[in-house]
Amino acid sequence: MSLFQRDVMKAPDKRPRADAWVVYKRYEIVTWGDDRCIHAPKNWYEKGTFHKNPPKKFGEGEEWYTLRQGMSGGGLFHDFARLVEDEDLDVLPQSEDFDTDKNALVAREWASVWGVLGLSRNEEGWYDTRGGKSDTVAAFAFQAWVANSILRLYEEAVGDIDTTTIADLLVQGGYSLRMARHATRNKEAAKDYAIHACEEVTHARVRDYCYPALFREPGRYRYTQGFGSANLLGAIWMGMFWTLWDPQTVTCRNPECNRIIPHAPTPERQGTKKNDRRGGYATREDKVYCRPECQKQHYYLRVTKPAREAARARRSS
Repeated sequence: MSLFQRDVMKAPDKRPRADAWVVYKRYEIVTWGDDRCIHAPKNWYEKGTFHKNPPKKFGEGEEWYTLRQGMSGGGLFHDFARLVEDEDLDVLPQSEDFDTDKNALVAREWASVWGVLGLSRNEEGWYDTRGGKSDTVAAFAFQAWVANSILRLYEEAVGDIDTTTIADLLVQGGYSLRMARHATRNKEAAKDYAIHACEEVTHARVRDYCYPALFREPGRYRYTQGFGSANLLGAIWMGMFWTLWDPQTVTCRNPECNRIIPHAPTPERQGTKKNDRRGGYATREDKVYCRPECQKQHYYLRVTKPAREAARARRSS
């Protein structure tokens, strides 16, 4: 094999390159050894018939989407991290068992939209888009819990800096109680330790799964800088990398909420449904609330509550 043939060698599953990721029509929860895993079989048997399990199509008939990312975004990381709250995953500190039926349902639903995280390697050494023995339900829930903990730490650090919450998150992440108390002895120290923890975990994930990439402008010999990812988990953590890097981080306008608002899904792709942000639809640039509940609560704080208090004051006078 020559030098250039080796460099352009294609990945398996008919992917054009290693940073292309595949989502299959059907995923199952299968048992390998003592673990339940998320897996896309090549075929499945149903009602007396074998069915093929083809990749879903993205854009104009392509059976994959790219994990390459430019210097923006963060939406997919936030979606993944929010599974803990939005889907009520069974994770620490409420549950020490990550392999639960609820987590299996969430992992399977996530895979049906974005594919498996890619924690297993196939026989060729590539991260397996079908899911293997390392793509367990417990590993999926654990990775979501880690992402949620880091996102919450960062939101506390750039928000009002609740030292109690930061201390609890540091303890859950492995700090001793004594070290966590020292780290949160005041707000400035709490902020420094929280952001340092975010940096360390993000660097570790990006180092393991991501690499620098050049993006060529269509029809031109000019490039912009970005990153590629060897698996979906790497692409997810690139979202936190951009969140740390972006000096224009936007938080929810509701004063009682400190959630960060991402303004683009990562990696961007042409989804199969219109206006479906989980499928690749970008958040509106003028979005100022993280969710409808916060918009309603802020309206209550700004308008409804003052009006009611004024009305009570007039009645009592």
